[in-house]
Amino acid sequence: TIPDGLKALKHPDPKVRYRAAETLAQLGKLAKFAVPELREALKDKHPMVRVKVAEALWKIDQTPASTLLPGLLQAMKDKDAAVRAAAPAVIALFGAKAKPAVPALVNALADKEFGAKLAAVAALGDLGPVAKESANDLLALTRDKEYFLLEPFVGASLGNLGAGAIPALTRALTDAAYEKRRVAAYALGSMGAAAEPAAGELAVAMKSDDPGTRRAAANALGKIGPSAK
Repeated sequence: TIPDGLKALKHPDPKVRYRAAETLAQLGKLAKFAVPELREALKDKHPMVRVKVAEALWKIDQTPASTLLPGLLQAMKDKDAAVRAAAPAVIALFGAKAKPAVPALVNALADKEFGAKLAAVAALGDLGPVAKESANDLLALTRDKEYFLLEPFVGASLGNLGAGAIPALTRALTDAAYEKRRVAAYALGSMGAAAEPAAGELAVAMKSDDPGTRRAAANALGKIGPSAK
């Protein structure tokens, strides 16, 4: 017998089905009783419901990422920008198991809708070293027409990519575009002492003709600390 509360997962209104999945996701492991019905709901007609169901299943019993990723990757191609923007955050929950989705997240950086693009930036940052190969693609967003809005998120995500992104960030310190130099220096600074291999290039960047680059480079060296003396 299906509990009355789970019948909402089959309600005619997708908003009700979405809310039901959202509530179960919030319950986390306490909602283990709902796993069979949620797995059935992965085939829901509405893409937003499927995304929320995938989130619920991961939070409740860590349903294998290999089971959940196909639907989420399909959601990232949906015609509805809201659906495309919802999927990356769920993918980021999988951590290292989300590695196969990194190329799709990188592709989403070119999405025409700001919300979907921003969601991809944030997800790559949340994945951290798992997404280290996305450094150059994140840096390329400095050419985006909406970069003035994206900049703090790009900088934070680059800083979370870890040591594997240091070579790309170091090269960016000498780029012709001051936006790229600035965000690279900021990201290196956010890594702290781990960015010591870039100290020499940061010292050179303090001689830049752009005051923002000089300031960001000096700040990064200060955050690296004694190893940059």
